[in-house]
Amino acid sequence: MGFLRGLCIVLALVIALTVVAIAWAVSVCFRRATAYYAKYEVMRFPRALVSDAYFSMKAGDLIFFVAATHGFTNSMLTGEFFSHGGVIVEHAGALYLSEALGNSAVAKGPAGDIRAAPFSRLSPLLSRLKGYCGAAYWVALDATLSPDQKAALWGAAQTRHPYPSALQALAGFLGFRTESRHCFQHVAWMLDQAGLAPDAPKKLEDEGFLGTARAVLALPGASLRNGARYSSPKYLLYDLDASG
Repeated sequence: MGFLRGLCIVLALVIALTVVAIAWAVSVCFRRATAYYAKYEVMRFPRALVSDAYFSMKAGDLIFFVAATHGFTNSMLTGEFFSHGGVIVEHAGALYLSEALGNSAVAKGPAGDIRAAPFSRLSPLLSRLKGYCGAAYWVALDATLSPDQKAALWGAAQTRHPYPSALQALAGFLGFRTESRHCFQHVAWMLDQAGLAPDAPKKLEDEGFLGTARAVLALPGASLRNGARYSSPKYLLYDLDASG
């Protein structure tokens, strides 16, 4: 009887702690959601047609995204408006987007959504903008990269690393480094490789799991090591036909 009583007490404590943990998580999420909606009640950006902007886009420019679905989870965690990001890279005169994705839908196929594997990936820029389920914003660099910087970005884009699993994300929250990188960690790492980080003692990638997102999203207007700056985001309107 004593053993069963002790077991019941332990189980009751586990259940109570679980309920408290769930209630705490719900409370934190509610507070963050309320703060997020209060902070970003109205957001206005200059607009650009993709057909006009594409020929001005170049290696080193950034694309920030606001997802139509599921992106709020990312934004709520970071407290930032943008939920995803990637870096434009160039190869043989063509532009690509380098980004890290979870198991996300990247295009519409004949049998339904086409989903990405949870790794960093390269996509032709135009097809990625066309297929994105949400809003895309162009963040232009006010300088042209040197051939060495372009090569560094393209080389970094060839390195494939996994998107964080649930356990790796938890480790990241706790301050541990893993081989995985979420989207903004990927952008930070790419920019560090090409010398496009701000003039600061720390690398962009060393800002931490959530800090990296905030550091990348703070780049517009910040002075980089080479004196260049990123412009304010422009909301992209995709106006090309299906063949574009």
